[in-house]
Amino acid sequence: MRPMKNNKYKHMKKNICFIVSSPYSFFFLKVHLEKLSKYYHIHLVANINDTNSLILDNFEHKSFKNIPIQRSINMTKDIHGIYKLYKYFKSNSFDAIHSLTPKAGLTAAIAGKLAGVGIRVHIFTGQVWATKKGAFRYLLKKLDQVIANWSTHILVDGNSQRDFLISEKILKVNQGQVLGAGSICGVDLNRFAPNVIKRSELRKQLNISDDWVVFLFIGRITEDKGVIELAKAFNKLRLENKNAYLLVAGFDEGALEAMKEIIKDKAFFNFVGKTDTPEMYYQSCDVFCLPSYREGFGMSVIEASACGIPVICSDAYGLLDTIMDNETGLRHKVKNVNDLYDKMKLLANDKNLRSTLGAQGLKYTRHNFSSEDISNAWVEFYKNLV
Repeated sequence: MRPMKNNKYKHMKKNICFIVSSPYSFFFLKVHLEKLSKYYHIHLVANINDTNSLILDNFEHKSFKNIPIQRSINMTKDIHGIYKLYKYFKSNSFDAIHSLTPKAGLTAAIAGKLAGVGIRVHIFTGQVWATKKGAFRYLLKKLDQVIANWSTHILVDGNSQRDFLISEKILKVNQGQVLGAGSICGVDLNRFAPNVIKRSELRKQLNISDDWVVFLFIGRITEDKGVIELAKAFNKLRLENKNAYLLVAGFDEGALEAMKEIIKDKAFFNFVGKTDTPEMYYQSCDVFCLPSYREGFGMSVIEASACGIPVICSDAYGLLDTIMDNETGLRHKVKNVNDLYDKMKLLANDKNLRSTLGAQGLKYTRHNFSSEDISNAWVEFYKNLV
């Protein structure tokens, strides 16, 4: 009788390690990680401390490792982080490592190559240096080139960003893969959806009249997001349209006071601070604005579109994938106040156009950016890889 083959190891799960600087970044990957954990053992590495450790409770069935990966550049600490990560890789037989965010990407690419990890994946989600100049821009670009050269597989969360990275000689023409239609995590279509009841409730709560046209910005309140141009364009619009209202949500990174100084009619401007329920604000507004100088992709744009809201955004490279100009939203030139004002004026005065763009944006987002579809693309990527 022929002895049976031992299939003990045939169905053993392989090990994938994800590396970030801050554990908050794992929220972008939460749905992907849950799906991948059905097929692989998932290990998570981050700079974990007392202030951010509680968020790890949101991730079940994962192995966590604290490695001091600093977001800022510090040669001594960076070398220490690379060494610690190298030792961790050497003591574990990871089938693949996957980094997100620049410093984690640099640390993981170097440590992974030195440790002999065969599959080293990095995903580019935006470039800080895109709006910088001089030596700092040169240095940051060189660091991204190291990531690209020392990784075995490169993902990019948008096609226009991939084109930009190739044009800037960060990637070679045969490098960089976009999963699905793009975006790092897609949109939860159950959470981000039109809701007339919530729209009515929040507008009532904020004392916003039904006939006012609400322009919304959600994001970091910083000059790079184009909020100064937004304030100037809105101020100009208020001179001729007394129904225009500006609602701003997000974390202030130093530009809020400048916005307040620019906007003359304070009664029609409302800053509500940071929010954990952005969908409520999308659902209650009439137009979403993102006049950003740079974006890796522009998640807030597709979130707004999923709620049936028309979008006005800049023509920064990362936003080119998020709307179809004059079909799902309107584009304006980066840093151009008059162009932004013209687009805001057009939508403020044309309710039918707002409805048409919003409906087409909803259809476009549901077809291209479902979080379910993006997660499935991640699973297929790894099934073909390890």
